[in-house]
Amino acid sequence: MKQDAPSYGGNVLVKGYLHCLQQCEDLVSRLDANDYAQSWKGSSSIGSHICHILDRVYSLFTGLPRNSVDYDARNREKDIESSAVSECFAIASISRRIRELNSIKLSGQIILVRETVYYHDAPIRSSSTVERELMGLVTHSAHHLAIISILARQWGQPMDQAFGKAPSALAYERF
Repeated sequence: MKQDAPSYGGNVLVKGYLHCLQQCEDLVSRLDANDYAQSWKGSSSIGSHICHILDRVYSLFTGLPRNSVDYDARNREKDIESSAVSECFAIASISRRIRELNSIKLSGQIILVRETVYYHDAPIRSSSTVERELMGLVTHSAHHLAIISILARQWGQPMDQAFGKAPSALAYERF
């Protein structure tokens, strides 16, 4: 039986990111603390992938007041990486801040983005918009959710086939 999509209301970019956060929250509520924090055969843990997802959106929110986002200046919160309780608080905070974007008219305002893209060279700087960065955060999160899905299956967690799939793949499969 096909489930109805959750209703997040508002801007489609906000809906997309809230859906990613909801997937994190739903999975973590089913995991025990060890499965959340433990790596499997040398890979990163579920917690480290969730921490990375959250760190990137924290970078966006940190930079918005200055119209300058630096993805290299992430928090890398070790407590979120190792504690599902900390992760739940972080997701609640980020969800609230993402929902607040619904009340702001995303107008295509130009922001500066900085990030290292090749480890032998200096970070690049590029113009972007909040909308483009949210779009990137959704697809980046989907990529990590796909990896998280593989890890969760290794811990014996039953996973919905849609968990971690790119929104475009889900839209294609719907037709």
